[in-house]
Order: sequence, then structure tokens, then C-alpha cells
Amino acid sequence: MGRSGAVRCFVTAVIALELLCLQALRVPELEAGLLTTAPLPGRACLPADNLPVAAANLTADELQMLEYLCIVEEAFVHPPIRLETRSGVPEGVACAVTQWCGSGMCTEVCARGSVAVEPWLDNAIRMQTRLSRALPFCFSSMFGTHNSAISLADGYGNLDPVYQDLFRYIKWAGSDFSHAILRTNDQWLSLTDQLNLGVRVVEVDTHWVGVRNFGWGGRSAHVKEIATHLST
Repeated sequence: MGRSGAVRCFVTAVIALELLCLQALRVPELEAGLLTTAPLPGRACLPADNLPVAAANLTADELQMLEYLCIVEEAFVHPPIRLETRSGVPEGVACAVTQWCGSGMCTEVCARGSVAVEPWLDNAIRMQTRLSRALPFCFSSMFGTHNSAISLADGYGNLDPVYQDLFRYIKWAGSDFSHAILRTNDQWLSLTDQLNLGVRVVEVDTHWVGVRNFGWGGRSAHVKEIATHLST
């Protein structure tokens, strides 16, 4: 990738994060109070009209967002790319650890179906399932998870540390959000392990984005497998 391509990727990533934050706020008064073009203390921000983005083919909307960014020259010489591995295995969980990697970032996660279920827990899950089946559906108690397929084990949230670093390049977010924990995965474990741990209500919102079916993680073939597990 050439310099202009790297510049575009870096700047548009920061802009995308900024727009995502603004969409999440959804409060005009709060947005007006947070948005600022003032330089961050102790940071030598490049003026928006001096940013080396002429060859990056930024859109008109992206160009308007440049004044809210605090970009330093070093960012283009050494882009903030984290090549490291972090742990995505919840504390106290025993499983076969594998790595989920993408865009230079890797996360250690539990391999699908490898989470150990202790005998007492397995017996408790089976007992709960039998009790639930003996009751009308509206009176049954079943374990469930929200956004069940948005799991770190399937790569969702793998790049969160990378995007979290980009907060420091947004003027209105640099002081308050730079140390915030960005977490976009709803679950740690795969659907298989959730089912093995007793989950019997899964909540999945599917929508098509480009070539990936978000919500199912691009694995719609697992629908039959899930239905089988739920019936046992």
C-alpha cells in the first residue's frame, strides 16, 4: 500500500470512529458541547488544510470532518498499528485456547466447543431443562444471551484496541475517551459453547453488509446445528 493509501485508511478510520460516536450519542445538546476544533493540550496538531490527504480521494463529508481531528506528522510516518496478541478468554474459564487474527491483530479465544463444563453444572443444566419442559412455555425459565452470535470467539471485537487508540486523534474525544474501554462484542464464547453451558434462548439480528452476514458471523449454515442443540 502506498503512502496515499495508508493516509486514506488511517484518516478515514478515525473519521468513521468519530461518526460512530456521534451516532451513538443521539443528543444534539451533548454533541454541541463535545464538538470542538480547539487543539488538544500539549499536542501539535497539523492544520486541517495542511494534512497530506490530497491524493487520498476523501469524500466531501470526510473533508469536513478533518477540522475535528488532531493528527500529528508522526502518525503518517509510523501509523498506530498494533501487532500483538491479547487475551479474550474470560477469567475462570477452562478451554482450548486458539487465536483469531485479522488486520494484524490477534486475540486468544476459546476454540469452538472446547469450554469445559463441570459435571455438577452439566447436571444442573439438564435438570433445569427438564423442569422447563414440564411447564407451559410462558412459565418456563430458560437461560438466554443477547446478540448471541456477536462473539469475540468469532472475531467480533478483535480490532477494538486498534480503534480505541484512535480516540486520541479526535479533538473532542481525546481528553475524555482516550482511556475508555471500547468493546463491540456482546459475548466472549461461541454459540456452540453457549449452548453447551445451558443457553436455550439465543437472540440474533441478521443484516447483510457487503459480503458478510453480520449477526450470524457469516455462518448461516450453523442454523441447523443450533436447532438440533435446542431440541436436545
